[in-house]
Amino acid sequence: MSENQNPIQTVQNVLNNLPKNQRDNFNNGSATDTPGVRYIARRSDSQSLEKRKIARYIVEKYIRDLDAVAIDAGSTQQQIIEKMMAMRYYLSILTNNMTAFRKNSNQEVTETANEFILTGGKYVDLFDALHGEETLNSFNSFNPNVVIIGVSGLVAEKGFLCHGNDEVRVKKLLLTKTLSRIIIPVDYNKLGRMDSYSFGDLEDFRNNENTNNKVIVVCPPIPPDKNDKKSDKQYKQFYTSFENQVKKIEKVGITLDFVPNNILNQPEI
Repeated sequence: MSENQNPIQTVQNVLNNLPKNQRDNFNNGSATDTPGVRYIARRSDSQSLEKRKIARYIVEKYIRDLDAVAIDAGSTQQQIIEKMMAMRYYLSILTNNMTAFRKNSNQEVTETANEFILTGGKYVDLFDALHGEETLNSFNSFNPNVVIIGVSGLVAEKGFLCHGNDEVRVKKLLLTKTLSRIIIPVDYNKLGRMDSYSFGDLEDFRNNENTNNKVIVVCPPIPPDKNDKKSDKQYKQFYTSFENQVKKIEKVGITLDFVPNNILNQPEI
C-alpha cells in the first residue's frame, strides 16, 4: 500500500473489488464455512444471552447518533455492531470484525444510515478477523469518540486478556486512544478467567479527577436466593467467586457499570 493510500476501506468498496463470482458466493454465504466462522459461532453460543444484554445496554447508554466508533473483533463485539446498526443512525463504525462485515454487507445504506468501515490487513482465518500493519494503520488514523475493546478474560492480578497473539497489538493500540470513551464489555463468565495473552493492566485503566472516560461494562449472573436453603450450593459458590473478583477490580479503582438483568424485557430506547 502506498503512503498516500487511505488504509480504511468501506464495505461497498471491498465488495465491488471482488470478482463477480466471489462476490456472489460471499453474499450467498457459501464462503462462510471456515475455521474462523466456526470459532466465532462457538464463542457466540457461549453466554449468548449475556452478550445480547451487553450489546443492548452499551448501545442504549453509550452510543449516540453521529458517533464515530472503533471496535475490534469477537463474538460480543459482533453483537454490539449489529445492535448499533439496528438502533442508531449516521454512525461511522470502524472494525476488523469480519463476522460482523458478512452479516451487514448485504444491507443498503438507506436501510442502516450508518457508515460501516472495514480496516485493511491480513485475514486471520482462525479468528475471522483482519490483523497486521494495515489494520493497525487504519485504527491509528481513525479518531473515534467511542472505543469498544473485547476481552476473553479479566483477572484482577493479570489485567485484560485475549486468546490470540494477533489480537494483542490491536487491543493495545485501542487502549491508547485516551481522548475517547473506552468501553470494555465483560460477561460474568470472563471475570477471573485466564487466557493466553495480557494486553493491558488494570492500573492503567483507572479514571482520575480529570478524566472519567474508561468503563468496564459487566453482565452479572442472577443472584441466588439467600433465603432459599435448598438452592444450589455450587451456584452460590460461583456467585461468591464472581463477587470477590468484582471487589478486587473495584479495589484497584476501576469503574464498573453493571447491566440490569431484566434489560431485554424493557422497551428499546
